[in-house]
Amino acid sequence: MQVITRDDAKAQGMTTYFTGKPCRHGHITERFTVNQRCRECARVDSLRRYHADAVERTRKTREYQRQNKDRVLAKHREWIAANKERVRQKEREWEARNPDKKKVIRINNDAKRRGAPGRITVRQWRSLLREADHKCMACGSPDNLTSDHIVPICKGGENRITNLQVLCLDCNRKKHRRIIDYRKKEQAA
Repeated sequence: MQVITRDDAKAQGMTTYFTGKPCRHGHITERFTVNQRCRECARVDSLRRYHADAVERTRKTREYQRQNKDRVLAKHREWIAANKERVRQKEREWEARNPDKKKVIRINNDAKRRGAPGRITVRQWRSLLREADHKCMACGSPDNLTSDHIVPICKGGENRITNLQVLCLDCNRKKHRRIIDYRKKEQAA
């Protein structure tokens, strides 16, 4: 950085100047011509104020969003429409980082769409996978694991962990809409 006095910087219409000397906090950086404050001190103060006001800012934001729900939702939809590829990329990244959460969301959404009562949690799904040793409960394959409702939803089955078993895609397709509990076979072994 080139050393320049405050007066010279002001005369040239510059907003900052550099003396090469440390500020009272020891920062050797540019200073603002308007108040002689160093950039680093200004940055640190700004961060401190930002974090100190975080709770109040969050409260105000939530209040605004609650009072202007339709407007906020419209803006959100507008942004998503304008940034479809960016949104899809973020979704793909999240799905890659959270495969179990993605699966549970899909299970719950499918069941809800089909009118089945109940929901499962990620913890329950992971527990079921551990019980099955991360293998198909019918054939023992560790590949392409899926969730299967023992009593199919189309036959009145509920979307609860007590009605789920882990099957590979092939076994799930073979089972189709029949009521077969492979967990009993697992427990007997």
